[in-house]
Amino acid sequence: YPYETEEEKLSQQLESCQVSCENHKRKSRFNDYKARYWKGRAEKILQRKEAKHV
Repeated sequence: YPYETEEEKLSQQLESCQVSCENHKRKSRFNDYKARYWKGRAEKILQRKEAKHV
């Protein structure tokens, strides 16, 4: 079943955003702004997921 739902796609994106965020956080303070960027993306994706449930 090749087609994934929007929901699954968002979940995968969310996961990779969170992973990126954690990776950048671990590396160094220099990457702090990148971690914030990914955290922001993850939050946007979460909002889109919640919006779909309404």
